[in-house]
Amino acid sequence: MARRRTKTAGEQPDKAVRTRQRGQPKHDGGTSPWEWAAAGIGCLILGAIVGYLIYEGTILPPQAYPEIAVVGETPVALSDGTFLVPIEVENHGHVTGAGVGVSGALLDADGTVIEESTVTFDFVAQHSIARGGLYFTADPRERRLVLRVEGYTDP
Repeated sequence: MARRRTKTAGEQPDKAVRTRQRGQPKHDGGTSPWEWAAAGIGCLILGAIVGYLIYEGTILPPQAYPEIAVVGETPVALSDGTFLVPIEVENHGHVTGAGVGVSGALLDADGTVIEESTVTFDFVAQHSIARGGLYFTADPRERRLVLRVEGYTDP
């Protein structure tokens, strides 16, 4: 039969019942307030992301298309005798359009097409503006300029 050992005066107590020594933190092993604050901030961020994704998923129509518009700016005469018409292509839709084609035509007084120019934008992201230009040999300031979006492809 094994004998139980009894403590004598002056012996160190077991580690489980040992009291806090000098230099050790006052932390009792539970979760600190800083950990709770970090967890709370993380939960808020996660909730915001999930809420945003649910919101975007419910307002986006099932068959969404890019809504692309083109606007011309004041023509610029270049040193080589050609003319540049700076343009802005804006996508108001919820979907990106790739390979966006834009054409510009110069018309005379009776509506006859004098000259045409085209440009293709690699992509126009949703709710964004892309800038480019159309070149003409005839002066667009003396003619009527008609700008048109020709088409796009899905990215």
